[in-house]
Amino acid sequence: MPYNYAQFSSSITTEVIILGGGISGSLAAYYLVNNGIDCVVLDGRTIGLGSTCASTSLLQYEIDTPLHRLIHLTGYQNAVQAYQLCLEAIYKLEAIATKIGFKDFQKKQSLYYAARKRMSFGFARSILSGSKMN
Repeated sequence: MPYNYAQFSSSITTEVIILGGGISGSLAAYYLVNNGIDCVVLDGRTIGLGSTCASTSLLQYEIDTPLHRLIHLTGYQNAVQAYQLCLEAIYKLEAIATKIGFKDFQKKQSLYYAARKRMSFGFARSILSGSKMN
């Protein structure tokens, strides 16, 4: 069950107000507090039960644009950096989960499925592009 926080009944003073207590608001608050910045998270609903609760909660380092296409759009360095930053973010989230005692964080492998044979070519190109990142 979610933790129900008390509603405000008086005025408060803070350096930062974060509107929304989903994953983005929670991570913003986490980083602010860990850097000594006083903040308050406000949400009209129960914290964590909005769109965050309805998400799949799957984190993948791949972004919406396949690596081979992103290389074409932004250049090799920018595309690889985008993918590396996404991968780094997952490791940081894992570290946060460990630090706060969240035991349900698990790494899983991915399975790529192409509905048509010709679509598998894009998978192969992205995999080959990704193998050059190391």
